[in-house]
Formats: sequence, structure tokens, C-alpha cells
Amino acid sequence: MTPNLNEEKIREINKIKKRRGIKYLIIFSIISLLTVAAIVIWKIQRDIDDIYSPTQSRQQAETGAAKMSNLVGQWRRMDGGYVIEIRAVDASGILDAAYYNPRPINISQSKVKDAGGMLEVFIELWDENYPGSTYNLVYDPIQDILYGTYFTPVTGQTFEVIFVRMEN
Repeated sequence: MTPNLNEEKIREINKIKKRRGIKYLIIFSIISLLTVAAIVIWKIQRDIDDIYSPTQSRQQAETGAAKMSNLVGQWRRMDGGYVIEIRAVDASGILDAAYYNPRPINISQSKVKDAGGMLEVFIELWDENYPGSTYNLVYDPIQDILYGTYFTPVTGQTFEVIFVRMEN
């Protein structure tokens, strides 16, 4: 009987060792899987950071500034002698602009912003007969036009307008 007991104990010990080995294998596999997942996530995050790095933001800003410089020039409204002259655009989107009908009309503010790849121009006039009149225009680079609305608070009316570039 003793040899059988020893054999049973040996078998039992081998089963325990086998179970421990399986447990260690499972734990090792889980740790390995988590390590691989962490490395993959780190690599993806690094790639995302590379895509949205400050260098790219600076390049996008430079591209936006180049697009904004396309606005420089004289623009005549198609339905009359109204002229917007854009002399310059600074990096923050402030326009150095003038407005004529045909005499100069004071501009209280003029700016442009890049809204999802489209340039939106805002001009507010503040002069006699123009107390807070505004232009909200969009630049169409394909047709090389400015189009949008003109609002005059004197009459409370809004008009659709189109400006075309004047030849120099």
C-alpha cells in the first residue's frame, strides 16, 4: 500500500504543479497582452501627436494667411458703384480696408476668419447714413468673388450682394 500512496501523492503533486503552471501561463499571457496593448496605444498616441504637432498648426496658419492674402485688392459690388478696397490682412485676420460709395465711408471694423476652409469677411460701416451697416461676405476662390449679405439698420433691410474683383 505504501507504494500506491506514494504514487498517488506524486500524481497529486504533479497535478498541483500542472495547475500552477497553467495559472502562471495564464498570468504571463495576460501581462504580455496588456504590455502589447500599452505599446500599441502609446504608438498610436505618438502618431496622433505627430499629426497635430505645433509644426502642422503653424503650417496651417501660414496656409490660412496665404489664403487670406487672396482678398487683397479692390472689389466692386455688382449692383452699383460700391467698392471695398482691401489693402492688407494681418495674421490675426484684421483687414486694412476702405469702403467707397463713391466717396469714402468710415469703416469701424473689418476682419476675416477661416471658417472650415472658407474665408468669411465682416465689415462694419459707421458714418453718416451708415450707422452700423454690415457686410457678411464669403470668398469664393474658384469664381474669385465675395458674396453674402449687406444689412442696413436705417431701414432694417438685408440684401444679398456680390462683389467682383476689379482689374488693376
